[in-house]
Amino acid sequence: MSTSQSTSPSLLERLRQTDDREAWFRFVDLYTPLLLTWVRRLRVMNQDRADLVQDVFRELIKVLPKFQYDPSMRFRGYLFQIARAKVSDHFRRSANAEPTCDIDAQQLSAPDFSPEWIEQDYNAHIFRRAAQLIAKDFDVATAKAFHRYMIEGEAPATVAADLGISTDSVYQARVRVLKRLREEFGDLFN
Repeated sequence: MSTSQSTSPSLLERLRQTDDREAWFRFVDLYTPLLLTWVRRLRVMNQDRADLVQDVFRELIKVLPKFQYDPSMRFRGYLFQIARAKVSDHFRRSANAEPTCDIDAQQLSAPDFSPEWIEQDYNAHIFRRAAQLIAKDFDVATAKAFHRYMIEGEAPATVAADLGISTDSVYQARVRVLKRLREEFGDLFN
């Protein structure tokens, strides 16, 4: 990890500070790909997706400074509820206009959008994206070892041989990067 990077409060805690622009940029960078995937899977037409994601972020700017993290609840469910509400609003607004999607508001509560689906989608996107965002905090070998072992699921011995490092170094990369992920994004992975 670079020496200029100190342990900071978690991202959600930093977002409660309305003047922490760096935290908001990090949050938007982390969540935009996931939100775009969600609105796509909610069958919103391509030309409307970016606007809907912006609507979600505008709502979050209002509510996150007052947001109290509850470890018994999951942030991902809260985020999906906001996204789903914005998509529902979009469908209601466009009901009298030319159709912009092929799903109606009733379908938003269909089993396809179960808590298990949200959990799986969230984990796949956010863990991978968070690891990409902090990769620059580590030397290239550590970042590559972590990515190949933890993200791609390759065997530690294979990763070590390909990168010319020891298997122990692959495990150390895992520990170091996971520690950094927990420092910055811990409450988002709960």
